[in-house]
Amino acid sequence: MASTIVMIMTGWMRRLADAAAHWVHLESHGRVAYALLLMTDWIHGRGNVPADLQITHGKLGEMTGLTRQSVGTALRSLRDAGLVSVEARNVTVLDSAGLKNIVDNPR
Repeated sequence: MASTIVMIMTGWMRRLADAAAHWVHLESHGRVAYALLLMTDWIHGRGNVPADLQITHGKLGEMTGLTRQSVGTALRSLRDAGLVSVEARNVTVLDSAGLKNIVDNPR
């Protein structure tokens, strides 16, 4: 039991370290894309789309270090690219490969 908990905690710490490393080099839409990918993977499983995520702009801002307004701008950009749909307190990931491309190839 203890070894299982240690393995789970190690996995979470590795993911958080990876997230921090990515966020240093990403612009706002990349940070939001990365946060959405992480949530989709954790909640729905890797690559399972469409994936509905109940989250506010404010919470995404807290997760990414962005203002609520910057999150809104980033989500509009991702929506216009056909990668997500956005409704009140809900973001649906439509194209996880497209979000990953933004994260892996920052401008």
